[in-house]
Parts: sequence; structure tokens; C-alpha cells
Amino acid sequence: FDFGGGATTEIDVVDDERWNNVTESISTSDEGTLNSLVNVSGGGTGIGLQMTSRFNGVNRNGTTDSMLFPSSATQDSLYGNTEAFNGLEDVLPSFKLTGLNPDNRYSLTFFGSRTATDNRETRYTVNGSNSGVGTLNVASNVDQQVTVEGIIPDTDSEITISIGPGPNNDNSSHFTYLGAMQVDWENVFVPRILVDAGGSAFETSTDDQGNVWNNFQGGVAQTDDGVLSDLVSVGGVSTEISLQMMARFNGVNQAGTEDPSPYPSTATHDSLFGHVEEFNGL
Repeated sequence: FDFGGGATTEIDVVDDERWNNVTESISTSDEGTLNSLVNVSGGGTGIGLQMTSRFNGVNRNGTTDSMLFPSSATQDSLYGNTEAFNGLEDVLPSFKLTGLNPDNRYSLTFFGSRTATDNRETRYTVNGSNSGVGTLNVASNVDQQVTVEGIIPDTDSEITISIGPGPNNDNSSHFTYLGAMQVDWENVFVPRILVDAGGSAFETSTDDQGNVWNNFQGGVAQTDDGVLSDLVSVGGVSTEISLQMMARFNGVNQAGTEDPSPYPSTATHDSLFGHVEEFNGL
């Protein structure tokens, strides 16, 4: 995520990586939203960002020398403050990530930079079913960042990020900043088996969440006694579970949805079908 101003689109490409831009129009509203977030490859995630308490505005005096992120992300940031500034006081920004997978554990990395000589320590509080806190002095920061790890989404599949001054912040307005945020996740594999029923043209091996799939295709499905043996779990571990046909499907349909939510498009694009009236000679 690039938090700041000046972006003309909600998605930018920098060094072949896709960035989600949280712009001034979104961030200076208590209800601003950024939907359909993409991962670095440009794939849809089903995750959204929703402001719950606004930032004050945009700072454009950050570093351009960082080795962590592109200068377009580090040079500007969004800020909050406690004392009156720009006609606003007690600006303690917060936002939430929505549509998260409750089986995942999320790590959130924060970066901010503002040319300054005082201490502008910013506290990032991350709340889901559990909580974590990270602090970062953004004053003239170039390559420092802070990561809060292992956060589990709450019962609404959401994680909330709240921003305020850290205990060492000695700026008279207690300015706080967020310029870039990186969200990583790993699947905590649960006992689960996923099956892509369809044809060989649209197979699903591993999805964006790292889940391993089984492919249930015509060679098995178009017989009365076909067997797909030793299904693997989402963690790729072979099980003793098998799928056995008792009455065949007719064939494969390839006219399903290509919207990847809640399953990959390779799984939803095709399916196996049956019917009661004569079709395809059956």
C-alpha cells in the first residue's frame, strides 16, 4: 500500500509490482473505502480497506533514498496529530482490512518518513482476534520499518489498524505518519480437502492462499465406478480419503464464473454436469 497523495489511479505498477494507493480523497474521510485490493502480481484478493477515523492530510517531505520501497511511496505519507493543526486536533487515524481469511495469520509492516530533527515516534496498534503493537520514529527515517506479526482476523474477518503517537514522541503536535504498508500472510493449514470438479483445461494446483487442490476430472467423473484415490489436504499431505463414483456425470461445462471469489477462477470457470432430459446422447 502507498499511503499519500498525488496518485491518479487506485492501482499503480512500480518495478513490476502492483501497489494499492490510499489517496487523500479516501484517507481524509471517516468512511473512505478502497475495494478490490490486488496482490503484487495484480491478482484480486477479495480484501478491502475501510477508513474508520480519518487522517489529517498529506505530508510530502519524506525520504527519496529508501532501499525498502520506491520513492513514490516513501516521499509522501498521511499524518495525524493531537494538537490543533490544519484546523483539526486529536486526529488519531484508524482503518480496517475487510474480507480476510480467518484461517490465515497476517503480518503487517509499516513505514513512514518525514524530514525532521525531533522525535516523531508513531505507534501502530493492530487488532483482530488477537493484538499487536509496533512503534517507529519516522523523523528523517530512510530504511527503518516495524512489523506486527501473527494477527488473526476477528469474527467479522477483519483487522483494525489504529495510529497514534508513541511514548517517545516529543513533537509539539505529536504528529504521526504512515507512508507505506506491506501485508503478508500464511495459511495455518486446517484439516480440509479442496476439490476442483471440471476438465483438464482449467486445473487448480495451488491457490493464492497456498492451499493445494485435488482435480476431479472426466476420466473419473464420466464413469460409474471411477475412483480418485489418496486425496491431499490443503497442506499437500496425502490422506487415505478417496472419492468414488456411483453414477456418472455427463461431461464438463466451461461457462462458469471467472470471478475468483470465494474460490480460484480455475475452479469456478468449469464444472461437471448432469441432467434429466436427453442431452449429448445421454
